[in-house]
Amino acid sequence: MIEGTQMTFDFLTSVNQTDNTALDAHNNTHGYDMAQVSPFPFEQLFIDAIDAEEIHNHNSMAVCGDSLQIMKQMKNGSVKLIFADAPYNIGKDFGNNSDKWETVQQYTDWCKLWIDECLRVLSDDGTMYFMTATQHMPYLDIYVSEKYNVLCRIVWTYDSSGVQSKKMFGSLYEPKLLERIIKASSNEGDIVFDPFAGSFTTSAVAVRLGRIGIGIDLNREYFEMGIRRTGISNEYNGKLLVKNKIRKTNAKSKYVRGKYMKIK
Repeated sequence: MIEGTQMTFDFLTSVNQTDNTALDAHNNTHGYDMAQVSPFPFEQLFIDAIDAEEIHNHNSMAVCGDSLQIMKQMKNGSVKLIFADAPYNIGKDFGNNSDKWETVQQYTDWCKLWIDECLRVLSDDGTMYFMTATQHMPYLDIYVSEKYNVLCRIVWTYDSSGVQSKKMFGSLYEPKLLERIIKASSNEGDIVFDPFAGSFTTSAVAVRLGRIGIGIDLNREYFEMGIRRTGISNEYNGKLLVKNKIRKTNAKSKYVRGKYMKIK
């Protein structure tokens, strides 16, 4: 029986070959004046009107829906940085959808579809990071290496309970990791896109650092969390959005080891 899993993070760039209150967007600790940001024309990123529920303000957009289908509506080369933390096919329960495919082949085939869509919407000088379980990364590593430019593979080990990461970094791993990624691979005003947004940490950090955040998630609970965390609104459809401590998944395994990879 495997107690945990390693995740590999590919860091790629396009080459045209074929709930943490401190993370709320309102808490700007980097000297970026959010009041001076002009409203971003999100509609210009899409070929047609989005066939999904969405809400946005001047610098953040949250979408509730199937990321693969929504990405197909996005224009080529429209975003600068992508962070994709997709399901790992290890059986985690995300509330309204389960992270499990019948075969590894079906899972990797699905991953290839969204990876290709991500690289299509990535700008020629953009960067994409993606994660998956170690046992699946060899299949995807070969695939992306044949089509794109893999810059490096990054290993990140953490305790999913948050205890270890708090001792080491003073916070959960995602904010610190994402802050380094966003600063290294984008500039203020660039679009940072997360097609599997979860609790919208990527968008929250991106907005706090003066970027334009776009996040998609299939789970309505996380969609509403993203609306609040990125500063879009504290209310949605008459519902007051407040911070609740929730367990992200119903997975029983306490420990998860992380491995990451970078593509360009």
